[in-house]
Amino acid sequence: MVSVRKVVCVAGLGFVAVGAVGDSVPAGTVADIEERTRPFGELCLEGDDCGGVQAAPVVVPVAGRSGRAVYDKHCQACHLGGLNNAPKLGDVEAWAPRLAKGMDELFRNTKEGFANFLMPAMGTCMDCTDAELRAAIEYMSGVPGDGG
Repeated sequence: MVSVRKVVCVAGLGFVAVGAVGDSVPAGTVADIEERTRPFGELCLEGDDCGGVQAAPVVVPVAGRSGRAVYDKHCQACHLGGLNNAPKLGDVEAWAPRLAKGMDELFRNTKEGFANFLMPAMGTCMDCTDAELRAAIEYMSGVPGDGG
């Protein structure tokens, strides 16, 4: 059986603990924290009334990069030296079995990625258009086209 004295003692400790927590934050600290953690800006979308401030311009990727330009910036890291068995630039023998599956399949593997990330999606060119990816494939594989 619990004695009344133990219950009062435990309840008293609870009041002391609550009082101690309330007094442990120096005056002005809460206001300082609120000031430091308040949002520093607001999102303003096109078409919203933004208080006279214009929305930031949207950056659109440069369209029409050549296959060589895409290769030089995104593909050569793996395809120059054959990293992870990537077919090298212009290696007809290495590209033959891939091309035998058809350009649509090769493009799909390029766009979606292939073999548990050995070929990363989009070949790491996340802003490439479909035409630019196809041009890069044509350039690397030597398939006639406007890839260069």
